[in-house]
Amino acid sequence: MFAVERSTDDMFGDRSNLNNYVMAAFLDQVAEIMDPILVEEINLEEEITMFGVGVACSKHSPGDQMNISDAIFELYSIKDAIL
Repeated sequence: MFAVERSTDDMFGDRSNLNNYVMAAFLDQVAEIMDPILVEEINLEEEITMFGVGVACSKHSPGDQMNISDAIFELYSIKDAIL
């Protein structure tokens, strides 16, 4: 994902994880959890799409995860929009 925190950070403890952290901040606070360097480079719609892909790919159950081909397509679309 593109968050500043790592999935191994102590802030998550036993009750939470990076996926839950991003989901909690997904729409309202996405810029606050995003790496500050990326915030300067892309717009809010691109940020939300990137985090959406990250959340969809990191669901706990593999059957609920986004198909990797779809994830790659979404991320390349963002890259093309940025460049």
